[in-house]
Amino acid sequence: MGKKSKSKRSSGGAQKAADATLAKDFNNKLTITPSETASCWICLDDDPDDFGQPIRRDCSCRGDSGWVHLGCIIKYAESKSEEWIAKNGEMYWGTGMLASGGFDSELGDTAPWGLCPNCKQGYLNQFAIDVMDAKVAFTQKRFPTSQDFPCDPFKYIHVLLEKLVTLHHVCDGELAIVEVAAQGRKVAGEIFEVAAKMRNCLNHNSIPQSRERITQHEASTYQSLGDLSVSEISHEVISREDGSKEAVKIKNYEKSIALSKSIGDHFSASNTEICLGRARMILKPKNGKDEQKQKREAKENIHLLRERLKILDGIGGGPGAGSHSVKQDLAVALLAGGHVIEAERLCEELAITCRQVNGGDHSATKSVVGLLKVVKTRRVQFRNGDPANFKLLRYTDSGDKCVVRGPMTRENFGVGEGKTFTVDIGDVGILPPTPVVCVGLKGAKHLNGKIGDARDYDHEKGRYTVVFEDNKSKSALVKYENLRVLIDLPKRDE
Repeated sequence: MGKKSKSKRSSGGAQKAADATLAKDFNNKLTITPSETASCWICLDDDPDDFGQPIRRDCSCRGDSGWVHLGCIIKYAESKSEEWIAKNGEMYWGTGMLASGGFDSELGDTAPWGLCPNCKQGYLNQFAIDVMDAKVAFTQKRFPTSQDFPCDPFKYIHVLLEKLVTLHHVCDGELAIVEVAAQGRKVAGEIFEVAAKMRNCLNHNSIPQSRERITQHEASTYQSLGDLSVSEISHEVISREDGSKEAVKIKNYEKSIALSKSIGDHFSASNTEICLGRARMILKPKNGKDEQKQKREAKENIHLLRERLKILDGIGGGPGAGSHSVKQDLAVALLAGGHVIEAERLCEELAITCRQVNGGDHSATKSVVGLLKVVKTRRVQFRNGDPANFKLLRYTDSGDKCVVRGPMTRENFGVGEGKTFTVDIGDVGILPPTPVVCVGLKGAKHLNGKIGDARDYDHEKGRYTVVFEDNKSKSALVKYENLRVLIDLPKRDE
């Protein structure tokens, strides 16, 4: 099928001009714009569609690949969905199961609406929301019901949950978080309203499906609400110092865990516990933390995330199968637990994979690169009692001085903007946790050159607790004079 003639795309010059203006205004909002040779991969046209919408792309495709009209991709998804329903039956739509009774490993009922058929990666930002809105409309139209619901209630609540999860994912992207989170809470409210009506129908034996499915959907909704709120906190939309709001966010996760356990769904409860652990690391109480409690929570969360990765590896989880997000959560947990070296190596691995799979402009790549910048920030404080943090940039060639920049603030954390100056290394102290290397030890010469994390500082003994990366050497208490901050980690084989 070749390109359509441009003369057939509009009925007159005025309409053509209007279409061009719409296209220009819309494309100005995109992070990338199509080249002159790009066209819709479905209809092969490069003009705006009949609704004045230009070709769009928000996935991991590169070059001229992946550009598409929203209307074209919606028709494509509807067609694929009808093929799936014809093969497996209406009752299995939205269940993740096939008519044969097996698990739909190819996610045939969801993939056409959420994954680009070309790069096999998920849609992002407003494009993802627009496509998911179309799936909600398709579900309402395709599965009508005589009950007091917009359509088949289980299918409707399932697709609303998909939209809620989509909103959380784009909340970590480039859209305005306040508006996206508000949409998410509105969707969650609709889910709870539908669930309440379903319970009432169940009490009157109008709907034969089990209450467990309703409870499962409610648990998933509470988890997604917690995720949305944590995204707001992470992007500083809501103050971290607001303890009452923090309690609400933790409570959403706790409700989800309790509901999952009430129906024996311990796998979902375990997943939510991982989210809860991550939230507790991000939501910092204004009166400080119980350090021992923080370490216990970080240790528990690291264990849960490692177990989750084992499960994903067992089912063939790859870069696009959720393992990336779990690994990034693991990096956050490792950082909170003082495992800075492992967190940095994991982030470097993720950044390489993301650039290869998604490209540098993808929000997932930007997210992990941003986390890597934070993990690689080496913080120091002046030993004169000044509480401000400074970023250690390098040591001078003489070795007796270092170059620092700061003071660091929440706004420039990981960037280190501020004044740059050179000071004696004895004037600053290391802020744990920080990667270090042992130097000049006489009583424990075997530790010289070994790298590890300076996890804590013992004020009474005047020494740092260093946990070594090789795991063969026991942790040691080392004086500041015998430590140097590792600005860049050596390769594992060095």
